[in-house]
Amino acid sequence: IAIAFMESDLESVIPATQTNPDSIGWKQIDKKKFYMWSSVVFAGVRLWIYPSILLKTRLQVQNDLNNRSTWSAAKKIYRVEGFRALFRGFTTSIFGVLPAQFSYITALESSRSYLDENFPNLPSSFISGGIASICGGFFGVPTDVIVQRLMIQTPDQSLSHTNYKGGIDAFRTIVRAEGIRGLFRGYGATLITYAPNSAIWWGTYRALHSHFGQYDQNNTFLRYLIVALCGGASGGVASVITNPLDVAKTNLQTQETRVANNIFSMMVHIAKQNGILGLWKKGLVARISATVPVSISMILAYDTILRLSVKKLE
Repeated sequence: IAIAFMESDLESVIPATQTNPDSIGWKQIDKKKFYMWSSVVFAGVRLWIYPSILLKTRLQVQNDLNNRSTWSAAKKIYRVEGFRALFRGFTTSIFGVLPAQFSYITALESSRSYLDENFPNLPSSFISGGIASICGGFFGVPTDVIVQRLMIQTPDQSLSHTNYKGGIDAFRTIVRAEGIRGLFRGYGATLITYAPNSAIWWGTYRALHSHFGQYDQNNTFLRYLIVALCGGASGGVASVITNPLDVAKTNLQTQETRVANNIFSMMVHIAKQNGILGLWKKGLVARISATVPVSISMILAYDTILRLSVKKLE
């Protein structure tokens, strides 16, 4: 209902052809509105899907191959640690995620507009998705390292031997023990993981939406249904293809006893322990469970944010 209301209000002052997100350029966006709406939406979506991210992280790190069920892991956490444990590290994550998201979407839209204007024959969505991930990673990696350490804390210390009192304590402990470089552990692995993931996501989404988006016929409900389905499918495809990289990255960033120096040696280490398929299976269901809903939520929200942020015609 809210989306429909905003749509009707928005299209009363801006022609429908200019509110198609695929055709909105960076110069057409009111930056104040864009960042204001983005901060609210990203924080809300992060809160909603955070438990799925936590479950995915724990399942990717654990070595118990007999306990792979996302649902059983969720029940165990609730029973042993309580409901709040599903949101461990959330507050810390917000302080790092918002700057990372802002740099990501700025790089995404500005690079896409530049490529569309100057190199129309290049796959701009695929390239800009990769560029955005590289820019967002500079702010996101330190937060990831801290938050993931908080996520894997358990009462029995089965996944981590260090007990952090919170995000600030984790920051101080990591810097004291590993130096500033410890906050950027897995930075290269993050770029190797997220850049392809982001490129595949946006490349798949634009390809699907350019094909199916023509069927909306100015129908608001159908328009958002198509956006949601394309977003969910893109998230699923990207998750399956890049899960081995994500598994290795998560283990690299959370290791307390060094067993690997880079993402590739970590992949070899995991494969020796769990087999080649273990690289795909570890946390895959949890990752898809987190990625598909967040892909749908984020693209619906992002689609609306772009429409609401278009500069009004004088």
